[in-house]
Amino acid sequence: MGMSEEIRVCRAVEQLLKDRDENARFGDSPVDLTPPNLPEGYKVQDALIKRYQDRGQGIDSWKVGLSGKSMQQSVGIPHPIEGPILESLSHNEHVDLSNADYVSVCLEAEIAVLLAGPISYNEGPWTSETARERVGSVMVAIEIADDRLSKKATFNTDGLSIANFVHNVGCVLGPSIENW
Repeated sequence: MGMSEEIRVCRAVEQLLKDRDENARFGDSPVDLTPPNLPEGYKVQDALIKRYQDRGQGIDSWKVGLSGKSMQQSVGIPHPIEGPILESLSHNEHVDLSNADYVSVCLEAEIAVLLAGPISYNEGPWTSETARERVGSVMVAIEIADDRLSKKATFNTDGLSIANFVHNVGCVLGPSIENW
């Protein structure tokens, strides 16, 4: 008999926290702690965020993954996914990094958007024009991602990607551009 979802989520959070602290590859984690689906992946992500906040590490921003239809089709998820970027991992214009701090590092060119103010989930529906009005500034950004060899793990799931902050381990933001 398998463990309950609540216990699995708690254990998965502890394992992910340990693995992230120790820079361990996913293939070394227990199979039964892998979130099997998107909803459980987000439950693990939420609980992992709480653990980082308990350590004094807040969320700086959010990343959107799978923003294009071709990426969504390639992994079988029909919508974008999201993950937090921790304050301690967000850098302005420059940072020195070591490849030894990652298992399988990937740098991605991105466009970062700073909103002009808070947005409530019930304000929609959104159009390109109404969304554009809420943008305060834009920045060139480099996302630092590390899938920790999850593609080689026999238990790779979409829930695991979400639980692990959509593989985000940092970003470097360029100068802010207003009136774009």
